[in-house]
Amino acid sequence: GMTIDDETRSWHPRDKVDWDYPPDPSDASCPVTCLGHDNGFNFFLSSNGQYRVIEDAALRGERILGLFGTKWHWLARKFPLCNAKGDPMYTGEWSIREAQSWLIAGCAKAGLFRPGNKVRGIGTWRGPPGGAGDGSAPAHLVVHCGEQVLFKGEWLDAGRVIDGHIYVAEAPVGRPAARPAMAADIEHYFDFLGHWTWREPKQARMIFLGAQCAGFLVGALRWRPHVQIGGKPHSGKSTLDELTRGLWGSIAHEASKPTEAFLRQDIGWGARPVIVDEFEADWPEQAMKIIDLFTIASKEGQSDTGRGSAGGKAQRFPFRATGYFSSNLVLRLRDKHRQRICLLELDLPPTGEAVDGTPASQAVQQGVAYWSEWGPRFFRRLLDGWPRFLANHATIEGALAARNASARTVDQLGTLLALAWTMRWDAPIAATAADDLVAEYNIPNLVGEAEDSEERQMLRHLLGWPVTIPHEGGGNERALLGHLVRRTGEIGHRLRGYDLVLRDHGLALEYVKPGGK
Repeated sequence: GMTIDDETRSWHPRDKVDWDYPPDPSDASCPVTCLGHDNGFNFFLSSNGQYRVIEDAALRGERILGLFGTKWHWLARKFPLCNAKGDPMYTGEWSIREAQSWLIAGCAKAGLFRPGNKVRGIGTWRGPPGGAGDGSAPAHLVVHCGEQVLFKGEWLDAGRVIDGHIYVAEAPVGRPAARPAMAADIEHYFDFLGHWTWREPKQARMIFLGAQCAGFLVGALRWRPHVQIGGKPHSGKSTLDELTRGLWGSIAHEASKPTEAFLRQDIGWGARPVIVDEFEADWPEQAMKIIDLFTIASKEGQSDTGRGSAGGKAQRFPFRATGYFSSNLVLRLRDKHRQRICLLELDLPPTGEAVDGTPASQAVQQGVAYWSEWGPRFFRRLLDGWPRFLANHATIEGALAARNASARTVDQLGTLLALAWTMRWDAPIAATAADDLVAEYNIPNLVGEAEDSEERQMLRHLLGWPVTIPHEGGGNERALLGHLVRRTGEIGHRLRGYDLVLRDHGLALEYVKPGGK
């Protein structure tokens, strides 16, 4: 028990504390790390390894006790109350004023501090260069799994400064396995992905595999690609989501219709994949805010968001994540977004072979349960293959650039294809193989065009707007205006009701004969 007495600026234990000997703690033995200060804020690692920011005026009894937690005895040893003669009594009581002054002075001594890229939460990060440390060898990857950090092959406790970065302690998440998946295993998995009826079968599977790989390496990637999975009911979209959720396990964040602020705060200082389920187009304004947030997060160094406080002090917060968006109604994106978010669409499978909801799906469900257990081994293969990924990335980017692909296309497709190739094969890709690989891809369909005119922006905005269609027999249907345009064009004048809905939203269709004007 405890009692904080702010009047006498001291802390009193409710129970008597017996000391075996008069302690003499050193500053170096303090369980709290003073990281620095900036504009009236003090930055600490608490005794349990968590990152704390406390203003000067707020650094009072409860806050100080919160920093030390169960190790409050250090305070009683370092700052004991004294008797009338000025001698320390070592009764367990400690001076709040002296502790406050010492902590503020400790942060001032540590110097000005801006968290920026120094603070790291859960995720995989680039570490120091390999080899002699001169940059001639690929960087080591550092894996933060919450309570512990894998650094140069050794598991260390989190909540400490490692090689100049602050790895904050968090709740534990799944670790990479000791034994990696083999190339033959990945080929079996790649074949399993063929159970879904992809709009572009071979290309879509490579992109999808690359996106799944990216979720394990978010903090280490210079470019963070995102994917949007779209498909009608019974196309297998939900089962595909379940597979991805199982592979990523506890390293992934999952949310349905989240707000931008929720995602920023939920990810915190980490670098993790985010699954946004039910990413429907019936909330376009909020959805576009989410899309904008992930667009910013695509490139390392441009992922910080800023916010001002009531006291007029600006604060910056990073957002490092890859997005996995899943929906029945596909949100039609602007080209600037499509250059960062690949759209992968699923068609309905042939009759009797539906992936969801039929007896024919049992084999797929068994496969999902089986492959969901392979996440840690996939993770380990990516860690071991990091130097191979860097080589693949450079070669594939060169092949894309040779085809005059835009810079964003090189970033997006280059990263996804290099990750997928790294997983599937043990040898780096040859230049000729890279040329053949990128030649298979319809780049505008995957990543949009380089330019997005005002006319195209307006048309895309209109076509992506959700509407409610009343049925004559009762009930309503939700659809996008773009879907109505396509249906009306396919079926013609028999759907005059669709024409009326389109006109209500500012779109008029004119029917022309083939070759007409």
